[in-house]
Amino acid sequence: MGFIGRFFRNRRLKKYSCDSRTGFIPLSSAKSAVVIIDAEDSSYSECRKTAEEFFRRYGISVRFLYSDFRKFNKTTRPVSDAADTITRKDIRIFGLPRMKKVRPMIAEGTDILISLSTDTGFVTEFLVKSIKARFRIGRTLFPGEPFDLMIVPEQKESEATDGKEGNAPEPHVPQTDVFNTIADFLPKIK
Repeated sequence: MGFIGRFFRNRRLKKYSCDSRTGFIPLSSAKSAVVIIDAEDSSYSECRKTAEEFFRRYGISVRFLYSDFRKFNKTTRPVSDAADTITRKDIRIFGLPRMKKVRPMIAEGTDILISLSTDTGFVTEFLVKSIKARFRIGRTLFPGEPFDLMIVPEQKESEATDGKEGNAPEPHVPQTDVFNTIADFLPKIK
């Protein structure tokens, strides 16, 4: 991405990013949540069901947004609602998201934002930074560190193939496992 592309991306982020203070909040004070799910992941429907059950248990309304950047054809069809899904067609010049599509997604504020997507593209970064949320949880590192809590799944040492000591980040952990980790942690916040 050249200078001009970075200029337009930074300008869009500056205009729409949410600068309000964020931090840990207890579930008892949360009324709404937004969960960003990667629809390309095979565990997306199971993850959605798990998240719905979790938030219903605590009386929190939940909205799901999807990222699906596959190329659709006769054999590959979208698996989520078109109004709540960012696709390849919603990306314009310089990788900027189409605002007609994104504006309704970022217009509403929420108490908890959970990004389970492993996508590191600008569109996901824009969504994460632009949605007005009081508490942000994610699993992908973005510039400016927009998350209050990062969940980074790690390989076990016995599964590491490079022979290095310590644990390496594991991006291919199912979203459901990551959400279950978050669901175990959230009720502990007082």
